[in-house]
This record gives sequence, structure tokens and C-alpha cells, in this order.
Amino acid sequence: MTEYSKAIEDCLGQLRDSGAIATERDLAAVGFKTIIAQGVTGCVRLDERVLSAMEAYTSLAPAHNPPYITGIRLFARRIPGVPLVALFENRVLSVRAGANDALRGAGEVA
Repeated sequence: MTEYSKAIEDCLGQLRDSGAIATERDLAAVGFKTIIAQGVTGCVRLDERVLSAMEAYTSLAPAHNPPYITGIRLFARRIPGVPLVALFENRVLSVRAGANDALRGAGEVA
């Protein structure tokens, strides 16, 4: 979906319609399962420093980082008093990269 603002409104509307929240002020936080950012790991509060670190690694996650950055910034503008948090699991990416290297070598004949 490229209509991020509409997607955010749809999400908030579903939370209100289900009775999970009465207003956006009822949200304790909004979480994002992010991919990778330069020098950032674990669970962190999102701010411009973290978004800049995500932008620095856009070439490593071109299908993920740009839409996440856009969505995060729109959420921040839409519900400014609600903390935004992200979970970066860079270890998973480094393990996967190592496994891919091992698999490439496994099929080679010396």
C-alpha cells in the first residue's frame, strides 16, 4: 500500500471500532519491526537520529527501510504524543549472511 496516511487512519479506525482504544491518546506506544539501521540494534525509541541511521542503510534494505521511514514519520506527525519504538534484529541479518556464504561454498567442487 502506498497510501500511508490512509493505512494509518484505517489502522487507528479498526482499533477504535474494535473497542481497543477510544482515541489515539489511549495508545501506550506504536511498535515497528524494523530491518536495519547503521549502528542501531535492539529495541529503541524512534527519533530523527534513528531514522537517519535507517536512511544510511537504505541500500541494504531498499524494499523495507524507505516505506518504514515514511510510515514512521507519518505516525509521528499523526500522533505526536505517542512514543514510537522499533525493534532491530541486525544479528539475524548477519547470521543469515554467514549461512548464505557457507551454503555457497557447500556446492563447490575443488
